[in-house]
Amino acid sequence: MKFDDLVYHVFAQIIPNIGPDDRWDVVDALHDDDTDVALVIMLRLIDREGWPVDPELLAMARAAAPSLT
Repeated sequence: MKFDDLVYHVFAQIIPNIGPDDRWDVVDALHDDDTDVALVIMLRLIDREGWPVDPELLAMARAAAPSLT
């Protein structure tokens, strides 16, 4: 799976749970083509909030994430 596709698949899984402030952080990063930053933000939110994400997708996201996490 291409990195950008992976980022958008993760976003689609958390969108029902994400609040407006956090959503705008992710959307701003995506709008600026900072998909690596968007992924890091989403992984931190998933860890903090415990949102359900497909385990296989989450494993791929963690493996692809920059070392900022």
